[in-house]
Amino acid sequence: MFDEEYERVIHPRRVGDIYLYTVRPGDNVYRIARNFNTKIEWIACMNKLDQQMMIYPDQQLYIPFIPQGPMPMVQSRDSYELYF
Repeated sequence: MFDEEYERVIHPRRVGDIYLYTVRPGDNVYRIARNFNTKIEWIACMNKLDQQMMIYPDQQLYIPFIPQGPMPMVQSRDSYELYF
């Protein structure tokens, strides 16, 4: 029972292209942004945080999701004609 409750607190729930994250003691917006590979400004805007960006334990924040990993290679071609 304890482990299940712990898992729900630690792991955010995915909601479309954003995460719903529950703030834990010791969290700050900078650390959350870094962990989710997103920008502080985006978190502040989505959650209507003021300039001080105060957050509190158990507060729920929307976190925009930005996938990590290498970008696909773009290949240039002399021609883009399609043949069927």
